[in-house]
Amino acid sequence: MAGDAARRATVLRAAQYDRQDGDLPLLRHLLEREVADAGHGDELRLAAVLVGRHGLAEDAVLLCGAPLWLSKEPEARAEWAREHGAKHYGEDLSAAPQLTWVTLARLQGRTEHARVALIRMLDDTGPDARRLSGIARELALLGDFAQAARAQYNVTSLQDTAWDRASAGLELATYERCAGNLPGACRALERVVVALEPAPASAPGHDHDPDQLQLDLGIEPPPAAKDQDAVPDWRRRRRFGGVITEEYLQLALAAAESGDAALAREAIAHGKALLKEIAEPGRRALGPLAQEAKWAVARLPRQRGLDV
Repeated sequence: MAGDAARRATVLRAAQYDRQDGDLPLLRHLLEREVADAGHGDELRLAAVLVGRHGLAEDAVLLCGAPLWLSKEPEARAEWAREHGAKHYGEDLSAAPQLTWVTLARLQGRTEHARVALIRMLDDTGPDARRLSGIARELALLGDFAQAARAQYNVTSLQDTAWDRASAGLELATYERCAGNLPGACRALERVVVALEPAPASAPGHDHDPDQLQLDLGIEPPPAAKDQDAVPDWRRRRRFGGVITEEYLQLALAAAESGDAALAREAIAHGKALLKEIAEPGRRALGPLAQEAKWAVARLPRQRGLDV
């Protein structure tokens, strides 16, 4: 049982809702296996909570070996276990989130049961961004990216800040691309950029499309914008600039493979423009992907009258 991640997760959930002092040796063994398997998710935290709540000094080495940055003081570890456990891993079985059981079903290989349950949850969920986000991630883990995108679209629309809209939109773009909805992925990326860097007011007499991507794709910038220090901070961050660039390059590859030359050229143009502006470590890391996307697009047949 300890060697099987799905069975470990099942037993840990059973121990969460049926706590017995005599379970401690078993829980220690499960925690050891979670640490050895480089666990980082709910199972690792739950195992640490169930062991740490006892506050025993002999568990110090085991608990401090878990990548949770716990205190070396037994009292502090026990307090963390009680507080974290009360907040995230309660003992009331009737209050357990539905996603708990869906996740277990997925881990146990009962994928169709999990997928049907998730779609029902999605249909029944109102404007609850946290719940919708969890549903989207579980659907994506099951490979149902179309339904994941449906859930994530609602998550994106519920965000109040530009940072949160961009974060949610990035996940939406990935789901749309993986689902094969490449134009939808492109639209999601455009909205991410607009959320991070709203376009300036339109010139008099010109209407502005709020969904239009505001990137310099060859137009000579004003002198101040040539200075690296003038590049907006989000472009240089890995969290946004690097990830958005990577998504555009992945989109260019996918579009090229599908034969959508127009979208492939649009995506590679955006990706190359952003690649010039992100910080050097990110630019270097994305070099192989950028080269692969560039050649994939270059191999597409040229269209008469198209400037490439």
